[in-house]
Amino acid sequence: MDVSDQMLEAVANAKKQAKAAERQFDLAAEMVNIKSSSSIDLFGGRAVSQVADIASSVRKACDELYASYQSLVLMLDQQCRPLLSQNPSTRAVKEVMEMIKWLNKESEIGSNFSGSLNGSSLGDLVNVKYFASMECQMIQKHWENVYSTMPGTEEENRAFYQRQTEERRAAGEAERQARIQEREWERQERERERQAREEKLRQRLERNAVNADATDARREYLKPAQGMLAVNTYSYAFVKPDGTVDAFQSFISNNGTPGDVSRFSDMKAVVCTCDGIVGLRNDGTCVATDPGRYCNAHIWEANQWRDIQELAAGEHHVVGLRSNGTCVATSIKWNTGYGYYGQSEVSGWADIVAIACGSFFTIGLKRDGRVVYTGEGDASEVVLWEDIALIAAGGRGAVGVTRAGKVVSAGKVNIGAMEKAENIVQLGVANGNAYALQADGTLFGGREDTFDPSSKVFVANHIIAIATGHGLVALKENGNVRHYGGNPPLADIPAGYRLFDSYEGVLKERAAAEEARKQKEQQQKAYRDAGVCQHCGGPFKKSLFGCKCSQCGMKKDY
Repeated sequence: MDVSDQMLEAVANAKKQAKAAERQFDLAAEMVNIKSSSSIDLFGGRAVSQVADIASSVRKACDELYASYQSLVLMLDQQCRPLLSQNPSTRAVKEVMEMIKWLNKESEIGSNFSGSLNGSSLGDLVNVKYFASMECQMIQKHWENVYSTMPGTEEENRAFYQRQTEERRAAGEAERQARIQEREWERQERERERQAREEKLRQRLERNAVNADATDARREYLKPAQGMLAVNTYSYAFVKPDGTVDAFQSFISNNGTPGDVSRFSDMKAVVCTCDGIVGLRNDGTCVATDPGRYCNAHIWEANQWRDIQELAAGEHHVVGLRSNGTCVATSIKWNTGYGYYGQSEVSGWADIVAIACGSFFTIGLKRDGRVVYTGEGDASEVVLWEDIALIAAGGRGAVGVTRAGKVVSAGKVNIGAMEKAENIVQLGVANGNAYALQADGTLFGGREDTFDPSSKVFVANHIIAIATGHGLVALKENGNVRHYGGNPPLADIPAGYRLFDSYEGVLKERAAAEEARKQKEQQQKAYRDAGVCQHCGGPFKKSLFGCKCSQCGMKKDY
């Protein structure tokens, strides 16, 4: 190796050591940033020592970098100066000189670290300007003088700058390739995550397909429980096993109470709106609470409905599903102050098997798995859904589950916490978050990062039905009612409020009542066919005021 190669090798080694020193400085700076971003113990007596420790770390990092640069200048000079007597090339001398100049320039480090405690400035804790030492400056001057006396310096300057340009271009290309490689790694990682999600979804759908019949049976079994509880901004309502209704104020209702439900009897389902409560009787008729002072008389239209098998409610409208698949809704359009967007325009619907309402829209599930929509447009994408088995709505969003078990959404609703749900038997939407009840009684829902505790992701067990509105209410197998979020949680409901001792007992009582009702109707029909009193079977006796039963005295009413 000739003398020029030795000098170039010494320069290359100095560059490597300088880069290593820079990496060490970057690591130290990162640690300082971590310390600075962490909370300072203001009340534990350690705040001043913590700030001083940060300042000391800053000073130490700068000192070490400065010492590394200056020591490299001395080392490079010691290695290359003795070789000048052996007539090195102009290029070799130029490379040594430029490296020494760069090291001295980089040694001019500015450190200015100020701190504050509890809003009060502590001043500049570290404020130092580093300069190359006199010895290193003299070394730089020596090499500049040597280079200036050598022949061909102009040509070498041009060649040096050309090499620098090529090095920068090569470094830029290497950096570009590194970014491309990094993006490719990120793309591959996203692809792996996507494939993992798809595989999990595929496995979940397979399990849903295997359990489809059992899930459908469980849905039918739990359907009566789903009508037993309702919640809205102003009220909660619960259907008791005897067919009466308990109603409780949630926030502020129209009359200072949730509404008079004393006339509610023989109920099988109930819904709450901002204007009052509507109940569905076992015979398919409906009853509504008295109008309040805010002109909510439109909900009284439900008193005229017949042959209703299901109810759904939004902020200011109620929709009923008839047994023939058609729908009817309360007409609030006469009062635009309530925000009418056409959510009650359901008269043209047919072949509907389920209904759901958001604040200002209504959706209906058709027998063929398609969904129809009317009202405000945030969730209008539901009309694109196909092969749907379950629907739910609330606020400005809607969710659905396909027959294969896949969850779909439209409008403003978060379904992220439902990814683990399978064999879903009921859906709900509350506060912009979706909830799913599994066949095994497990409830998933909510959002992970939020200031609203009602939206927190949670998993509840032993649930048989949910109701969503302003918050979420869950009904357990043993009849206990649980509330999650919304307005003050069930403030007016007695502690430990419970609807029944066992759901199985409720179903048996309802089945017995339904059987007794059918037998009574058959008996009444037989009496009417025989032309006798349909109440007791006694003969009628004509009188001046009409025809009455000679046994019970009831007037002939057929």
